[in-house]
Amino acid sequence: MPTYTISTNETALDITIMASGTLENAMLLMAATNTSISALPVAGFTFIIPDTILPDAETLLYLQQNGIVLGTKGGL
Repeated sequence: MPTYTISTNETALDITIMASGTLENAMLLMAATNTSISALPVAGFTFIIPDTILPDAETLLYLQQNGIVLGTKGGL
């Protein structure tokens, strides 16, 4: 299974988009990692991306080609 390591300032929704390309996978991803969608993820934690998630390849390619990294949590 693929994995995704959390960076600084990422929320659960940022992770969902960066790992799968769509928010439709948020609940599947959080359930697979036994994490609440409202929890603030800790940088360095690695999520396992379950096979049940269908990625949006077009969005993932766009993010990668344009160097887009989401981090909407804000700095503290």
